[in-house]
Amino acid sequence: MDQDTRLAELLSSSPTVELDGDTLTITSGSASITFLDREVADPDRPLEGTTWTLDSLVTGDAVSSVPVGVTATFTIVDGRAQVATGCNTGGASVTIGDGTIEFGPLAHTKMACAAEAMEVETAVTSVLSGTTTFTIEAGRLTITAATPTTATTGLSFTADR
Repeated sequence: MDQDTRLAELLSSSPTVELDGDTLTITSGSASITFLDREVADPDRPLEGTTWTLDSLVTGDAVSSVPVGVTATFTIVDGRAQVATGCNTGGASVTIGDGTIEFGPLAHTKMACAAEAMEVETAVTSVLSGTTTFTIEAGRLTITAATPTTATTGLSFTADR
């Protein structure tokens, strides 16, 4: 609350504003605050070569967390997606376009797993099928199914560091 008050006072005190390249500085008296452009401070990770870990399932306009203990990952290298579905592992050919990824058929192992892992696997395999759209912002990748075959319409991943 104190920080909010100080910021409000700074912004309402007729401060000077200076933009120097990617840095914005707001100053009034002895108080100042400096901002760095997000894309400089936390650049978008590359789609290819990054290991992406699933942390959210998107159903319509609702987002839910991946169940505790279930780990699903996704990596694209040399035109192939390597996928750990939360239960099984496999891969598919991919073609990357401008904001799209087209997945070939996903070939993966067929072990039975706990119900939570199987639910995540169903979501992953249904979204990572055919043509999808994607966005990357900093360390977050969101993939959306063009024509969802289950209630899950998208997946949200974080980049492994």
